[in-house]
Amino acid sequence: MERLEFEGTVINGIGRHRELLVPGRLLLPQAPSVWPETLHPGSLNLRVASYPAAWLERRMGNSVRGLDLGAFVPEFVIPQAQLGNNQLSPTPSKPKRGVGQVWRASLVANGGELDCWILRRIDSTLRDVLELVSGDPIRKRMGLVREKDWPAKVLVYGRWRS
Repeated sequence: MERLEFEGTVINGIGRHRELLVPGRLLLPQAPSVWPETLHPGSLNLRVASYPAAWLERRMGNSVRGLDLGAFVPEFVIPQAQLGNNQLSPTPSKPKRGVGQVWRASLVANGGELDCWILRRIDSTLRDVLELVSGDPIRKRMGLVREKDWPAKVLVYGRWRS
């Protein structure tokens, strides 16, 4: 398993991820046993400032949209229709639009580290923001108050497609 290290800043989102209904482990037979039964609503956002060397060597660009290409293989995927209230719908030219890709991750911030997950929907408009989800309230567990932007890094685990 390879590890990509993205550095950036934890920022406040606009709160729309709270409306996305992400299924828990019982509804996703393809998910690993450590995927939460219930996810805490919303996501924690990391605005990426620095991309991993392996990312740049593979010419993935300075954007998290490179994850949409499938070159760094997700742990599992969530079909578009299983993400409740998913506003990203497939189109004839983009049949995978809205599919959720999930990678194991760790957030390192404020002197601590927390295991979590990256959830990226294919063709999301977010270009430089990674969305982290967990069964726990990440901000509370890490002591990250909303009134401040926090320097952080996210370690993302997976493998490169051969």
